[in-house]
Amino acid sequence: APMITAAGIGRDWPDARGVFWSEDKQVAVLVNEIDHVKVVASNAAGKVREAFTRALEVVEMLAQALAGNGREFMKSPNLGYLTVFP
Repeated sequence: APMITAAGIGRDWPDARGVFWSEDKQVAVLVNEIDHVKVVASNAAGKVREAFTRALEVVEMLAQALAGNGREFMKSPNLGYLTVFP
């Protein structure tokens, strides 16, 4: 899309990008796709609450890993967590 290209989001494609899957293939973490990190969770039985809970668990694990390295997700007191692509 022209807007994405103009913003430089596709720059250096495909370097520094990846997808990490859970063993059961129901959770994927996309790194540097459009946003820096995107967590996608599904549930084969269609249980949305379980998929959402699992996605939240993954986000919390990522936050803990970042904190262990003295980092954190970017967050604005006015806007909440910051993202490139709303």
